[in-house]
Amino acid sequence: MVDSPINLSECTAIFEPEAHYDYPRRLQYINGSVQHPTHGKIAKLRCILVMSRYVYKTNGDFMQLMDNESHELMEFSTTLFDPLSNIRPWLIDGGYRSGSGCWGEELNTGEILYLEDLTVEQSYRRSGVGSWFLQKLLNSDFVLGFMRESKVYCWPMPPGAASDSNDWDAQIEQVNMFFRKNGFRRVGRTSFFAYSPNPNHPSRFLPIERDPGQLNDEYPERPDITPEQMQRDFPLHTAIVNDKTAEVAAMIASAHAQDPASIHKPEASGFTPIYIAAALPNLPAVRTLLDLGVTEDLRSVSNKEYMTPLEKLQDTMRQNREIMEGIIGVWQGYPQETLACEFLLKKAMGLPLVEASEAEYALKRRLGCTCGSCTDQWLSPRMKFRLKVTSQFEYDNMGTELLYFKPHQPRSEETLLCGSTSYLPLALQAQIYKTFFEGFRSLFGIIARTLADSSNSIPTLEQFRAKAVGEPGVGFYFNKGGRIEYAWDAVISIAKDQSALGDNEFENNWDDPEEPFREGQYANLPKCANDLAFDLVRRKLGIDPMIANGPYYERDEDEDAGMFDEDDDDDDDL
Repeated sequence: MVDSPINLSECTAIFEPEAHYDYPRRLQYINGSVQHPTHGKIAKLRCILVMSRYVYKTNGDFMQLMDNESHELMEFSTTLFDPLSNIRPWLIDGGYRSGSGCWGEELNTGEILYLEDLTVEQSYRRSGVGSWFLQKLLNSDFVLGFMRESKVYCWPMPPGAASDSNDWDAQIEQVNMFFRKNGFRRVGRTSFFAYSPNPNHPSRFLPIERDPGQLNDEYPERPDITPEQMQRDFPLHTAIVNDKTAEVAAMIASAHAQDPASIHKPEASGFTPIYIAAALPNLPAVRTLLDLGVTEDLRSVSNKEYMTPLEKLQDTMRQNREIMEGIIGVWQGYPQETLACEFLLKKAMGLPLVEASEAEYALKRRLGCTCGSCTDQWLSPRMKFRLKVTSQFEYDNMGTELLYFKPHQPRSEETLLCGSTSYLPLALQAQIYKTFFEGFRSLFGIIARTLADSSNSIPTLEQFRAKAVGEPGVGFYFNKGGRIEYAWDAVISIAKDQSALGDNEFENNWDDPEEPFREGQYANLPKCANDLAFDLVRRKLGIDPMIANGPYYERDEDEDAGMFDEDDDDDDDL
């Protein structure tokens, strides 16, 4: 402590923005300090401001950017949000994992200000400096200037290492109380806290004593345990972790024969053998344990993670897919043994299943389908309907544009009212003749007709190209460098922009069960995890989702020059 109390009225809080080197329009640092005329700098803080939230929802690269920034922000993003920066549903659904329930879907909107560090110099702690400094931040333009939809987040951690676990727990609780007294409340039962600038937000009325602890508070961290101790105390768990071969089945059966209760025994964190087997997943172990009778354990959430074995398996599946798609960029689908485990657990729990066997289930669900009705196991009925409506609308809209072409006179992309031509490369946009435009338009008609077909398969890009031969203007379009990918890129991108990942226009127009006259009754089509899987559609069609495509707006004069001349339009009349 300082020899004499700090007079906070003499202190000055300074906050300075710092542009992010790689993403200046999407990320920004906020550096802060407390200056005292006598003692100098007595406190500091650092935040990162996540801006342009709508871009993350469209691009799906929220986790990738957070992972590039730091491990802490990666933990923050994956724990609270999905790749589109939407809050995890189990944190707001009113269940046990949602904690106090004071947070809801408002966490999907507004900018994110993450407080990475707030440090008060050792000599000035417990003098009110920290709270005074934090309140200055919460009432600054960096918070209030982004309106009341923005939130401030933090991961409360003590400033230094504790000498033992009891001291550490006490320090954690002390830091938690510091943030609670300043208006922060825990998000669900995670380690992370949030603050709403809105004085009418439910979190602002939640008493401190009602703010819950973390999910794992009932299961404190166990001391380090050697493999020998684990083998001695929990041999069944050890075998399930270390052996995924058929031999583990014999070991489980032997343990059960000696002690029938062994297949139900939880370890220190409350994890039963079936929970461990599902989490890995270990198919031979899951199959054997279910055969021996662990049905009573399938609905139990008495463990550190408060999940059933099936929920843990699905959580593992989700995490693996998000990592592969968002960070590595390629996801090839769920492994067959993982889906077999999911099928067996659902069947044992008596959950409804469309498929009759493990093999059928694995075939239909490999690429993430949850409705059992996806075309080619990846194109959901709702996605198929969405793409069909989008392509048909573009085809009809472009038909109107055809009326305004003049013989032997090209038009540039800027003069066309339809948005689809912006998905042509810049060189092709410079001079668009009527026949070229007509060929491009024909592709949208072919896509719409193909998607309207009830057959359970989707042609490849090459098959689409072959189907297009003979359609009006298509030959001319292909001869001048046009590709089927440009039309598909337009359809997928426009559909995504109008979906719940964009402005939600499509859902507003079509997702109304009270309007049965709507063609195809979109609202009554089965929902599926693939309903908004636009990157999966691109990949299955052969369009790399990691490569930037259209729309193209900024021109390169050298690229545009000389692509067409007037004599190229050899078939200008309809």
